[in-house]
Amino acid sequence: MAKSLEAKFQEIADQLKDAVVDFTTLEVTTLTGDVKHIINTGTGSNKKTSFDMKNVVSKLNQTGSTKGKIELVAHTHIDFDHDTVNFIKSDLGKQGKQLFELHQTAVGTAHQARNGFLSFLQDIIV
Repeated sequence: MAKSLEAKFQEIADQLKDAVVDFTTLEVTTLTGDVKHIINTGTGSNKKTSFDMKNVVSKLNQTGSTKGKIELVAHTHIDFDHDTVNFIKSDLGKQGKQLFELHQTAVGTAHQARNGFLSFLQDIIV
């Protein structure tokens, strides 16, 4: 019984560690382009139209399933230990520079959210 309880605590600790690493990894991707025939329309009483980026990328990867073009403007990946990878498209142009500023704002907002989550965890643990 003690081993079973110890194993359960270890499982919970492992899940918490995975969640913390997942929630504290920061990833922001800024795309631009033209996407057609991909917008999801709600069904039944939910007639909302939604934009599902995973659906967009999936359909763009399927040959001939849609018309569209997406270009990567910038991508930032920051690990829990602060290892950082940045990609910025060369030859941004005026519109690209505006999109990059938007990307930088999104990165700053993501930093604030991550720091808020870490403070929340610290308050719970301490």
